[in-house]
Order: sequence, then C-alpha cells, then structure tokens
Amino acid sequence: MDQDAVLDLFRQSGALLEGHFKLSSGLHSERYLQSALVLQYPEFADALGRALAERTRHLQPTVVLSPALGGIVIGQEVGRALGVREEELLQPQGMYKPLAAALKATRAATVSSVGTGTPFCRASASGAMNCASISIGRPRS
Repeated sequence: MDQDAVLDLFRQSGALLEGHFKLSSGLHSERYLQSALVLQYPEFADALGRALAERTRHLQPTVVLSPALGGIVIGQEVGRALGVREEELLQPQGMYKPLAAALKATRAATVSSVGTGTPFCRASASGAMNCASISIGRPRS
C-alpha cells in the first residue's frame, strides 16, 4: 500500500485533518492523522495492519509490542497479518514496561505514533534481541 492509498483511507474516515497543528512534541505539522478515527472501521484497520506488517515481515518478528491504549488496535492487526502475538505495553511513571511474555521475545516489532518510534522501541524492548520500529509521518519544527 503506497502513501496515497493510506491517506485515502484516512480521508474516507475523516481521520486526516488539514490546517496548522502544534504537536505535543512542540513540532508543527500541516496535517494531523487521527488514528482512532480510521481504526474504527475494521476493513481499514485490517488494510493498514497488513501494510505495516509487510514493512517488517523481512525482520521475522516473533511479537508485536503496542503502546496501551492507542496502539492496541493497530498492533493487533499487524500481529494478525504477521501471524504472531501482540502484547500491550503499559506506561507507568513515564516509562514503557513490556509485559513479562514480551521480554522473552527474540525479535520485536513496535508500531508507534509520529516521532516516538525509535525511543519507544529502545525503551520497550530491553529484553528483545532485535526491535524494528515504524513511525508514520514526519512533523516539521
């Protein structure tokens, strides 16, 4: 699935907002993807999950780590497409803590929001030997 197809799903569901946005990171963007809106539609969640899975399949992950609560739906769809389990990550006191089962993973894939993928991956997969992260979009400063 290419970028135009992804954006079309967000447009169809009213999840692509356009204008000027100051993100919580302090960066600015002309577009804002409201993932919760697009993921309300099972056929869109399935298509996006399969597309994200194809980007990590070559890494052969054995688990998908998803940030609770916002990443659970897409994490489940990516896990389903890869044929691996999905684990939710909790965030007590500002630190991501993987569940005990996720710590035993040898290869983990995380699906995270704009700009947080790599730090999230490092913080969440301390027990995993390899971790691949996908972030969607790139805000400007």
